[in-house]
Amino acid sequence: WLGLDGVEHPPTATTDFDGDGRADRLLDTDRDGLADRVLRAGDGGFDAGWVDTDGDGRWDVRLSDGDGDGAADDAGPV
Repeated sequence: WLGLDGVEHPPTATTDFDGDGRADRLLDTDRDGLADRVLRAGDGGFDAGWVDTDGDGRWDVRLSDGDGDGAADDAGPV
């Protein structure tokens, strides 16, 4: 998987995608063996995510949950 810094990292059981010291969740929603979604661990749940919308291996969209209800409230380019 590629970190936010663009560096490729080997797969591990737990992944700290954004370097905040918390284990984040990587998802392969299209089952091609490459992570295309990341959920960032926040206080009490996941509070942000990144999506590779076009399958090129680069993160295109950042989602955020500002009110903590588990649904994305905002999206923007990475």
